[in-house]
Amino acid sequence: MPGNVNRPAGFSPFSQVSGIQGEKDAEVGRRLEQGLVADPAKRQQQIGNLQQQKDQDWELKLEQMKAADKEKSEAEISTISAFIKEVANEERERHGEMRQRATEIREEKLSADAKKEQRESIMGELAQPTSKPKQGFMIKLLKKGQGAMAESKGAQTKGGG
Repeated sequence: MPGNVNRPAGFSPFSQVSGIQGEKDAEVGRRLEQGLVADPAKRQQQIGNLQQQKDQDWELKLEQMKAADKEKSEAEISTISAFIKEVANEERERHGEMRQRATEIREEKLSADAKKEQRESIMGELAQPTSKPKQGFMIKLLKKGQGAMAESKGAQTKGGG
């Protein structure tokens, strides 16, 4: 403000207020300093117009900030949602693999138990005193074995004589 020696260059009484209202007032002050009208009535109207324009600018800026925040929030929610879905799918897959492995282990155990029971039943049968059919089977084997031995002795004598 040329001609005013009490204020340093660039000083504005409006720049001393803090916060958004302070920024708005400082902007109005700068605009007033650039083109003040001498007539007090017109000056008051000019101040009102500048204040209204600045309020509209700030409302627009605030709406833009809200829209940007909303987009950012939606993007973050989308990212988080995708991450949660991915983790849930991995957990489902892992759970399925665990269930499949548990089923395999159960089947292996059942198979091993069945083999053990089969082995025990065979061992039990072998441990029991032999019954007539088995005894007859053993006698037949022994007779066949003696007959085979006799034939081989006969073959040796025939071949040797």
